[in-house]
Amino acid sequence: MNRSFNAVFLRISGHQWKETIRSVYWQKNIAINIILGVFLTYFLLNLVFLGLFLGKILDAAFPGSDPVVAFSGIILYYFIADFVLRFLMQPSPVISMVPYLHLPVKRNSVFHFLLIKSAFSLFNFFPLVILLPFMLRNIIPAYAAATGLTWFLTLVLLIFTSNYIAFFFRKLFSIKPAIIILVAVVAASLVWVDLSQDRLISLRFGDGLMYIAQHPVWVLLPAFFLFLSYNLSWQFLHQQRYMEVKGRKERLYYPAGRSRNLFEVFGRTGTLVTLEIKMILRNTRPRTYLFMSFFFLLYGLLIYPKHPVSSGYGMMLFIGLLLTGIMMIQYGQLVFSWESSFFDRLCTANFSTRAYLNAKFWLFFSFNTITFLITLPYALFDFRILLLNLAAWLFNCGINIFLILFLGTYNTKRLDMSKGAFFNYEGVTAVQFILILPVIGLPVLIYWVISLAGSPEAGIIAIGLAGLAGLLFHGRLIDRVTRQFLVRKQKILYGFRNG
Repeated sequence: MNRSFNAVFLRISGHQWKETIRSVYWQKNIAINIILGVFLTYFLLNLVFLGLFLGKILDAAFPGSDPVVAFSGIILYYFIADFVLRFLMQPSPVISMVPYLHLPVKRNSVFHFLLIKSAFSLFNFFPLVILLPFMLRNIIPAYAAATGLTWFLTLVLLIFTSNYIAFFFRKLFSIKPAIIILVAVVAASLVWVDLSQDRLISLRFGDGLMYIAQHPVWVLLPAFFLFLSYNLSWQFLHQQRYMEVKGRKERLYYPAGRSRNLFEVFGRTGTLVTLEIKMILRNTRPRTYLFMSFFFLLYGLLIYPKHPVSSGYGMMLFIGLLLTGIMMIQYGQLVFSWESSFFDRLCTANFSTRAYLNAKFWLFFSFNTITFLITLPYALFDFRILLLNLAAWLFNCGINIFLILFLGTYNTKRLDMSKGAFFNYEGVTAVQFILILPVIGLPVLIYWVISLAGSPEAGIIAIGLAGLAGLLFHGRLIDRVTRQFLVRKQKILYGFRNG
């Protein structure tokens, strides 16, 4: 990096800092930022203590083994989980290019700035807070200072390598969304092969890590991987520096003059649903919420085998409501706020408010149906899980959709969809915390009241029938939400316009 780049880097960093502290969101939420800072400090102190006592934890988990060797043998699983979490949750560094277009700032310098800025992610520093105390207390006393420092440096290089690989795949995902399937398959296959072969891959990875620690010259290998991943990310940014690059690669799948609306057979409702789906897939934060919901569906594997249905319907009903409605709950908690940047346009467009809310209903209905179908295999644990999830799906579709839309009319906080979801509380208000009470609490209360009569099955049936009634009269419920929306419309517009 030459002297001119250093000057550009410092100047842009200063601009980014001023943009942050001068933003309306930062100034209006100083108290929240202070509270988050306190929690972050507390979390970091816990990680420090974890690093200090990690040797004893490993002794208890792997009796008779060297804690350093044992830790090196399981570190591969950390990198797999770290990559998946980075891909889903780590916010990509962004910069507004418009103010720099008329200035003598090279694009290459901006690309390097973005890549260096990504290195300051909390994902990169959390593990270091654990590794440093572990190295000082366990590795250096047992081996030597040179071995401990080489071991620590190797892991640092691999952590930043993971950062840039995840950066590359997140950027690639914005162009080729199907890459998420490849990432999931590779990660799952690697874990499956390792476990099926008595941890062959993870133990060999640990042996390689220890070999590098004892032969410092081999630290050049992870350094090369870091250079390669950094250069790969830089090359991708350089190739995608023009918007026309992507446009030239697009194929025309529809004849000229024909609509490219996926659900065009459903008329105006289909058009609005399609537009919202495109908005979700093309923006970072809603897309992250969407894919986090799919991973949450695996939660049933941790619950159903350990808590059979015979132990009680209450717990299973709670899990069924979450699993069959997780996409609706995740995305719906910020309903209307997702469109805050162009909400004025929606309110003046050539369609009625009822049509707009009707499209929301069918979008959430589709979300719930997809998650319900995905949870069908859980019935292999117990057939009653299918019946519980069916009742939960009916209630989510017939009642909870309208509760979410009704409470969504109190969302007046503007948000930026291009920002990541991790540690991002922009647009979040007390409404989001209150939302979970009726959505989950109401059906549980209905079940509890009816089950007091000695018939838990009747409580489940009542929940299903309530949801079915809501579906049968969904038109009237949409009319009620429409009236509520019109009452709150001007307050919503005022809130979105003023940040």
